[in-house]
Formats: sequence, C-alpha cells, structure tokens
Amino acid sequence: MTQTIVVASGKGGTGKTSVTAGVGCALAELGCRCLLIDADVGMQSLDMALGVHDFAAFDFADAARGNIALADAAVPLADFPQLAVLAAPPELEESSTTMLRTITRNVREMELYDFVLIDAPAGLGTGFQMAARAADSGILVATADPICLRGSERTARELMACGAANLRLVVNRVRPELMSRGLPNIDDAIDLSGAQLLGYVPEDKAVIVSAAHGIPSLLAPRSRAAQAYRNIARRLLGEQVPVMKLRRR
Repeated sequence: MTQTIVVASGKGGTGKTSVTAGVGCALAELGCRCLLIDADVGMQSLDMALGVHDFAAFDFADAARGNIALADAAVPLADFPQLAVLAAPPELEESSTTMLRTITRNVREMELYDFVLIDAPAGLGTGFQMAARAADSGILVATADPICLRGSERTARELMACGAANLRLVVNRVRPELMSRGLPNIDDAIDLSGAQLLGYVPEDKAVIVSAAHGIPSLLAPRSRAAQAYRNIARRLLGEQVPVMKLRRR
C-alpha cells in the first residue's frame, strides 16, 4: 500500500525541501519506488535541488488533467532510478487542490509507488492546505530555535486538521554547540510540537553544496546529514534504528 506523506514546516528556512529530497533518495536506495511531488507552486525548488529542472517539462497539473501520463510527467533520477520528481505548476489555480488529490489517489489505485512525499510550501496558506489534504500522514520539519518552535504546535494542529494523521517530527539543522548555550533542544521541539520524533538531521555544509549543484546529498561522502536521512528512511519502513549521537564540532 502506498504511503502518502506531506513534509511541512510552519516557516521558511527549516530545510524542508532538503529533508524531502534526502529521505526520498534514501528510500529509493533501499529499493522503494518513491515519487516526490513539489507542491510549492510558483516557487519550485525540489527539481533544482535534485538537478532535474532541465528535464521537468510537465507538472502535476498536466498529469491531473490527463495531458500526459503520470509516469511520463515525473522525471526519474539517474543515480536513483527508483525515484521520480513531479514538478509544481508555475501558478496556483482554483482547481490545484483537487488536482493534487487526484494525483495521490491515482498513485494509490494504480500502485505506481510505495511512497509519495509531498514537499509543501512553508507557512499555513492555501498551498499548505492543498498539500496536507492530499496526504495520509505528515512529517513536520522544524529547527531548534525559538521562532520556529513557537509556530510548530500550530502547524502540527493544522496538519492533523487537514487529515495528515500519524504526525512525526524531524528536527533539522541541529547544532549541538548552540544547544549547550541554552537554546532549545530536541526534547523542546518534541514537547512543543506534540509529534513523535522520527529523527534529527545535523547541520551539514554538504547539503547546501549538493543542492547548489543539483546533486543528491546522499552522494556526498562522509555526510552526517546523509546518514540521518538513511536512518529516517529505515524508520519509515518500520525498522528500529537508534538515534544518532550528537557531536560537537
């Protein structure tokens, strides 16, 4: 059965797209058929982060309208052939919400993929609602800073209100040296969001460099973030994986 998961955040700058791309590649590496949908209409970035923007001639609106088959609209990755990316349309239409739900329903009915990860736009606006209502469950991405965590509780409530049950938390861009100075930590993020911890991802320059060059971060050597993505993917498959130990730089 296909698992459809919205990856969301209450604010920008949390690295939500990096988490979507990294976990998607890790699932594909484990042999899962995975579709990544960019729902950030007008601000598309997922296809650029994975280096397929030059090949993304179609978007989820084209596939929903039947202009092209879903399997042909989604662009596969050369390094991860089990993974495909479906771009967002250039502008939000009144029917975009139903279009995205049409896509996820068709994926379930045809059993085309094992996982669908929807990269939602930041904030709680129309695009967020569209992405959340097309999913069965949710991953809330937050950073351990007071401004982000202040909105995480409301974001979690909104996700569940839209039907994204079984909400889990990924604390991203973790910097242990800052937590030792009295800033919020992972436990604070869990308490404020009310979501079950799926994993944390350490701050890693390799993620920024990889995205800038359109290269999946899982290919970066000795990347702590890449290992975190792999651990999260294994947990999504039901494995019991210990949480990585925090390391100070």
